[in-house]
Amino acid sequence: MNKKRLFIPAVIAAITIGTLGYVGSQEAEAHQRITGLSFGTIIIGHDNEPSFGHEKGVWLGKHATEVFLRDGDGNPITGQGFDAETGDGLLVDKYYFKNVKKYNKANSVFKATATSLGNPLSEVFGEPGTYHSDQIIQSGIYGYKVHGTVNGESINVTLFCAADGMNEPDKFEETDGGTPEREFTCPRDIDDIKFPSDKKSKHDND
Repeated sequence: MNKKRLFIPAVIAAITIGTLGYVGSQEAEAHQRITGLSFGTIIIGHDNEPSFGHEKGVWLGKHATEVFLRDGDGNPITGQGFDAETGDGLLVDKYYFKNVKKYNKANSVFKATATSLGNPLSEVFGEPGTYHSDQIIQSGIYGYKVHGTVNGESINVTLFCAADGMNEPDKFEETDGGTPEREFTCPRDIDDIKFPSDKKSKHDND
């Protein structure tokens, strides 16, 4: 048997596993967090950062609302998905503004282009302390209000993604007494990374 044939797949597998671990770490780092809560830390963002909005035939735009829960020592807090029978666990309200102009003009989250309230957060299988609410997103401004209970204690936090041109990025945010850190970026238009671009350049006729 050719040992090289065994060696190469093993190397590829090792690189793949290492890359997945690195990507998972990077995704968490791209999220926004609130520290100093009664139970520890909550981290909020979209899975698979950076995220891009749906475009038919090009990109599905499936980026779940992603929430990490950590205790005071940084360990995952498990078992906090919403339980419809008891009413315990976590829910997420979602707010969407089509663009920065609409966000800047609004004086309430209920002036959003679209809202979706009371969505259950479910723990991701095989990823302790990670919770998702599935969705297909558009490019624009997203905010998430996570509320319910963590280990029997109430939680009510709201965070919005950050985009250039936002006059008051934190005007609708609620930290529940905790300290916000970092930002998570708003979903981009998939057209922004097309090469060549569909947009006509002044050099196209040169």
